Amino acid sequence: MKPGGQRRKGHDFERQVANDLREIYDPPELVAAIRAAKPAERPALLKRSLVRRGEQGHGALEPDVVTPTTWWIECGNGATVDPLKKLLQAKQDAPRGRRAVAVVHRKGARRCTATLSLGDLATAVSEASDAGLRAELLTCTIGYEDWLALLRSARMVAP
Repeated sequence: MKPGGQRRKGHDFERQVANDLREIYDPPELVAAIRAAKPAERPALLKRSLVRRGEQGHGALEPDVVTPTTWWIECGNGATVDPLKKLLQAKQDAPRGRRAVAVVHRKGARRCTATLSLGDLATAVSEASDAGLRAELLTCTIGYEDWLALLRSARMVAP
């Protein structure tokens, strides 16, 4: 890989995550305008967006992707990226009241993953359910050991 290639790959992935989140948080007409814009017009349109890549020079003052939500988003893209380490980084960097999530793409994988605490997932599902989402349509993967611990805890409180 060329010098700086890893960094560029990471930046490109952060841009992709930001683009995906614009579909959710920005007005549809702005999203369409950004998509259709010529390269010279794009920066001015991106300044109007509610979603952007974090300023890397700010260190831990901003997440990798900034949104108008409480999510602190750390991104990772590569063959050896560890989602749990990325989540730990997000938790350490996130100010109080922010919810940490690690969005990761592993080399060769077909899909990206979002790794977050079960409590934050439960809160997000509750909020989405209040807005009409049918939670049973979501898929969630957790570590097998974590699932066993969950079952052990549930068994302790079950009648």
